[in-house]
Amino acid sequence: MGKRIAYLINALSSIADLIYYRDDSCLICGREDSNLLCRSCSEKIKKIDEPGEISLDKEIFKVYSYAYYGNVIRELMLRLKYKKDFQAAQLFSMFLYEKLKETGIKPDVITFIPIREENRKKRGYNQCELIGKGLSKLAGIKAAELLAVNEGAKDQIGLSSLERFKNMEGKFRCIYYPKYKDKNILLIDDVITTGATVCQGAKVLKKCYGVNIYILTVAKSRL
Repeated sequence: MGKRIAYLINALSSIADLIYYRDDSCLICGREDSNLLCRSCSEKIKKIDEPGEISLDKEIFKVYSYAYYGNVIRELMLRLKYKKDFQAAQLFSMFLYEKLKETGIKPDVITFIPIREENRKKRGYNQCELIGKGLSKLAGIKAAELLAVNEGAKDQIGLSSLERFKNMEGKFRCIYYPKYKDKNILLIDDVITTGATVCQGAKVLKKCYGVNIYILTVAKSRL
């Protein structure tokens, strides 16, 4: 019980840091009065204008990504995932809010790709959850945990594109809430590479809720 309470406190603290803490210095170069990212560093980000498509078992999902995974985005992502830099998550939420407004999508609920429980305990948080809940606050759209990772699921590290899709089969299960049945769902992920992870998550949500599933990611990796 003590470990569970400690974990909950840590998770809540992480979310609080994301939502309430503010420092205007640039997260990359340290320049002051930069609203988290200065103009010079911001201009190094290669944004993505057009959505992509991923298909799985005859299902086609449209994927919206803010930028390509490189330099500034990569540095921010590494700081978030391995250095507990929650301001990076705040910045990513702002990026996704900007992208969401561009798309014109109007979801009823925001959810996110889950991570394995052992990884969550080790890191103390799920970066996709932090980003998704930050976006929820900015957009005024409710966030809910609608996916969970099945036991025995393996990591994608070191796998080929085909192996990644095969490895993802049966990885996720749906967390069902009747109030979200037939609602439009926005699924958040941090970085999309082959699309195997987010596509499998979208497929599970589609089967469970029978609605439009929109996919929004911070970055897209160039393959």
